[in-house]
Amino acid sequence: FKKSLGFTTSDGNFHLRFGHRKLLEHLLSLVQAKKAVSVKNRESSNNFIENDINKKLIELLKHQTSNLSDGYNVSILIPWIINIFQNLKTTKNKYSYDIHIQQFALLIYILGGRNCYEFLRLNLSGSLPHISNMESLIRNQEMRMTESELQFQLIKEHLKSNKCNYVFIVEDATSSICRIDYDATSNSFIGFSSPLIDGVPQSNFFQTENFEQLELWFNEIDKAKFINLYMLKSLVLSDPPFILAAYGSNNKAKAIEILKRWLFIYHQSLIQDIHVIDIFHIKIPKQWSWFFMEEQEILFFMQDGIHIATKFRNRLLSETAHMKIGSYSIDIQDVFDLIDFESKIEHNLIKCDIDPKDRQNFASCLRISSKDVLNLLEKNEKATGTYVYLSLLRSIIAGFIERSTTVEERLFHVWTVIFTCRFWFSWIQYLEPENDNNNSETLSDLKKSTFITKPTF
Repeated sequence: FKKSLGFTTSDGNFHLRFGHRKLLEHLLSLVQAKKAVSVKNRESSNNFIENDINKKLIELLKHQTSNLSDGYNVSILIPWIINIFQNLKTTKNKYSYDIHIQQFALLIYILGGRNCYEFLRLNLSGSLPHISNMESLIRNQEMRMTESELQFQLIKEHLKSNKCNYVFIVEDATSSICRIDYDATSNSFIGFSSPLIDGVPQSNFFQTENFEQLELWFNEIDKAKFINLYMLKSLVLSDPPFILAAYGSNNKAKAIEILKRWLFIYHQSLIQDIHVIDIFHIKIPKQWSWFFMEEQEILFFMQDGIHIATKFRNRLLSETAHMKIGSYSIDIQDVFDLIDFESKIEHNLIKCDIDPKDRQNFASCLRISSKDVLNLLEKNEKATGTYVYLSLLRSIIAGFIERSTTVEERLFHVWTVIFTCRFWFSWIQYLEPENDNNNSETLSDLKKSTFITKPTF
């Protein structure tokens, strides 16, 4: 085959025959011409795309400009696109972002979270600063909370936008995992139960460079089993709540300490020209001896609606409780029977709705107290007690949680639950054991197991 293409001279060089050489040169010229046409088409396409992008951006800019209602209402879109184009012209280590882009990126980081931010940054090259820059920006803006520090100086800034200086402040505690950590920023240890001085938690209290002191704290100071949280909310409905303070606690405090802490918060808020709604004036008729409230209430101690509902539901799931209302028993088995003997179309329940592993699962409260479930239970005379109990749960949800409930309906549902539980509790006080055993402890246990828990009541 090689001999047919050419010949080899005495010096060892191979020479292609003239005809084949012409064919090869023609083939190469065709390839080069094709390549030149392809490059030209690509350049034309790129120019067209670039011109089209420029045209679209100009149209977008005109549209944004025409929709501006004032000089301050500027969309982030145009500056963001311009910033991206500027960054794409340089290397990655020279990317820069103006203050507006940084603030926009910070909002994405806070609202979307770390993973969401990284996903957007990696897929939109040059659009967002590196995540380490965001963390540095947060530190520089002093947005980091310090345990036990009451952020009075930030309240006024928070309320500046809605121009409302009247607020509610609430306190709640939730259990936490006991763990001691070192906070390098504040050079202190966190996770101990914060000491109270006149009821006020002390920030950065556990600071030491002495190992013996640290060992003493570990041996003698309670670890925080709870987190106390103070939230502030203005009277403007659209205004988001504000975290005033958070600190670890062993949940041990005297009543006078709590009162002093609230008075401290009240007076410090006044210094910032923030008025905490502290006293409720309620005009109560004198004949309402059954109404357990004074005309003036300085402090309210109450649980949030979702916790009330889940605690009320959890009592029904308790293995130690044997609740009764009159001659009617309250038994979760009545609801299980619906799943076993009724069509799912009728009740729309599954077993994990009735006995959820998560005792704070509020969705199951909604399902087991739905109208369909209540209608089926009402038809079963043996399930009268369970029907009444779940009807009370339905009223708790309607009265304390559902936003669509009107004021009149809310009062009706709340007072229905309160009066029913009071009558129920009064009946239990006269309850006697069926046998002749007069053991007071046995009778006390019987009364406890027949009623809802005291915290729920």
